[in-house]
Amino acid sequence: MLKIKYKRGKNPNSHKHKPTGMLGQFHTEETKNKMSKYRIGNTWSKGKHNSPETEFKKSFTPWNKGTKGLMKSWNKGIKWDAMSREKHPMWGKKHSEATLKKMSDAKKNKPAPWKSGENCPWWKGGVSPINRKIRTSLVYKLWRTSVFERDGYACIWCGAKSGNGKAVVLNADHIKRFSDYPELRFAIDNGRTLCEPCHKTTETWGRPSLVKKLILETK
Repeated sequence: MLKIKYKRGKNPNSHKHKPTGMLGQFHTEETKNKMSKYRIGNTWSKGKHNSPETEFKKSFTPWNKGTKGLMKSWNKGIKWDAMSREKHPMWGKKHSEATLKKMSDAKKNKPAPWKSGENCPWWKGGVSPINRKIRTSLVYKLWRTSVFERDGYACIWCGAKSGNGKAVVLNADHIKRFSDYPELRFAIDNGRTLCEPCHKTTETWGRPSLVKKLILETK
């Protein structure tokens, strides 16, 4: 097969859309002279130096001094044929659907050990509380949705619900406190749908202070 070599910028098949920059073009002598004259006397960098922390010091010894001939490139001595794509065992092949499914199932719910826990670059010593982890889990979200669906997405006390251009914020409230009864955290019977104003009037809203506890006891 005859291959045609084009000069830079002369290939009719390249840049089919919109040509960019000076690709395939050259400055005229007049333009070159203008550019040269513009640089003469340009003092934008004159007198400027690097900071004392970054400037090269005369007494500084380069890290690679004396290593000439000792350092070798990682691919030195390796012929290009040994690194070509055609030599890869999977070159030109595709995994079957069964193999892809096995690979996918093997990776599900199995975080990489080198990226999880203390090995994660964003690890802060385990500061995430267990309650926040539970409330953001998939199981908790399913429990919340189940409570809303059972109550018809309406507050069971005042009947408020979104509709007719009105948006009502609903909360899935635990009848028995989330922190005191861990065994009932995902029990649908322990949940109820309340609008935010009604939720704030419950005894389990937020973290009641000592004053709030005394008020509840005197009722």
